[in-house]
Amino acid sequence: MFHKFKNAFNSIKNFLGQGYSHGKHFLGKLDNAIQTGKDIYRIIEPTLYSLSPETTSKANRHLNDVSSKYDSIKNKVVNAHDTAEHHVKDLSNKFKSKNINIGL
Repeated sequence: MFHKFKNAFNSIKNFLGQGYSHGKHFLGKLDNAIQTGKDIYRIIEPTLYSLSPETTSKANRHLNDVSSKYDSIKNKVVNAHDTAEHHVKDLSNKFKSKNINIGL
């Protein structure tokens, strides 16, 4: 019975660990792409403005709004990650203090 429980626990732990790793990798790549896009726009924005000030001003308002919303979501994700990491470390320490090794 314990062996089945241990196998099930390890399967769940591995599944969640892989999902976390893939998600973190994807979000890192996405963040990098967004930062690169911002850098590119900062470079070309003066030229766009000289060609079409009104359109560029409108684009800037929309892009600033989108950027602000992205930063807000990113901060929420980072805060949730930090909170979860804190809880995992706390639980791991509590298990270790009782000499229980669950592989966290």
